[in-house]
Amino acid sequence: MRLKNTDRAIHAVLNRIFVCQQELVDSIGSHGNIVTLFFHELAIHFSGILIQREHSISSQVQPAFPYTNHQYAIAPYLYDFSSSHNLPKMSSALELMHRLRVLSVARGEAIPFGYEQDRMKSILVNLLTGYQAPAKGFLSSLRLQLEMLETLIQDLCAEHSINGVDAIICNWQRYVSCYCTEDRIKAPEERLIIGNRQNLQNRILAHNYMEQGKKVTAFTHGEISSAIFTEPMYDYAERGVCTELVEYGQPQTVDNSRTILPPQRTVYRTSSLAKSFFKLSREIPSPTLSSLKILYIPTTYVGDYIYGPSHAYPDDIYAEWHRALHSVFSSAIFKAHPKSKVDRPYPGNTEQRWLDDCIDEYDVYILDYFATSTVRAMLSDKPVIYFDIGLRPLADEFMSALKKRCFYWQIDINGDLPEQLMGALSRYQRSDYCGSNADVAKYCFANPTTFSWRDTLFH
Repeated sequence: MRLKNTDRAIHAVLNRIFVCQQELVDSIGSHGNIVTLFFHELAIHFSGILIQREHSISSQVQPAFPYTNHQYAIAPYLYDFSSSHNLPKMSSALELMHRLRVLSVARGEAIPFGYEQDRMKSILVNLLTGYQAPAKGFLSSLRLQLEMLETLIQDLCAEHSINGVDAIICNWQRYVSCYCTEDRIKAPEERLIIGNRQNLQNRILAHNYMEQGKKVTAFTHGEISSAIFTEPMYDYAERGVCTELVEYGQPQTVDNSRTILPPQRTVYRTSSLAKSFFKLSREIPSPTLSSLKILYIPTTYVGDYIYGPSHAYPDDIYAEWHRALHSVFSSAIFKAHPKSKVDRPYPGNTEQRWLDDCIDEYDVYILDYFATSTVRAMLSDKPVIYFDIGLRPLADEFMSALKKRCFYWQIDINGDLPEQLMGALSRYQRSDYCGSNADVAKYCFANPTTFSWRDTLFH
């Protein structure tokens, strides 16, 4: 119940940030707006405080701002910004590539080319475009905007009984000063290409270009349509902050009423990675598990790098779920996540190889989180057991496709986990479930494809 209460409080925080952002839109505009620019970081900081004060999950190392730890959540202190938030300098190799670029097109970070499948395309794009050096974001009327940010912080602290408001305000003033300026920085190219807008530098570059009326093409990530997610983060850091959005799959109905800087145009592409391993199967049985190799593919242990709502569980809660899963599905092998923030052992046997190197050796997959690895399992012709433990909430339409693909079982993370898992196993053993991956595929494969690199680079 405490987790549910915390999530409700986080939703209230996000709503208050959104209201402030809209107020600044009315007075400052959509671009050059301090809350528009730092929405994701504000969400990280204040949701982190609410989660961390309920769970003592801190390591000995202070996480980089805006992430928090338990000590900070209880009694906020001044962060050291002396080195961790300096703008990185562009390497000499990147400087040379920028000078030699063919087109007046800049590129930012994390553009998803499709791993090995589109290597030649990535090389060509890198040769034709110039890497955009890290920059500060232009904010007009900076003093006024800082005052409004201060008021927002005071309101959030008062509404959610957060201590140390003066320290939090000071930290945010210093953080903003690391990344923002009142001096308009001329965007050097005619247009910009960027990847994930959870990346602050990508958002800064997008703001600078859009403020000057220039085109910004942004890519979603994860090899599947972002429309499948109802997680708030997708509204403020994934589906917007661009003039053109490049999505996976086929057009889906998405409520953009809370999307920050929604695109003027959306184009669709096929995931080349998904295409490389997709095996269409309309009849995937649910075989007896006793003689099969089972691979459980979890998400990361996040340590202090946690935020919400419903994005991750504190490590102690996720570890408790793992122990319960192992107690019921004792033969399942745990796939170690390569990006875990902390080195925490899994119960039972562990698979250390990269997923692509080992996944085909297993007969059944267990999932509890939707990410690229989940897409890899979903588009296979192998049985999938999906435990919905309350992370990464999914859109209703996609949930229908998910339940046609998997043996689906909802888990109350606050309840008796072994008992729920025993119930799921019993139901699985009695079922004659037969899944299909056909409906999931439309979220990865465009028909027709409306995105082209030629149009993006030359038009």
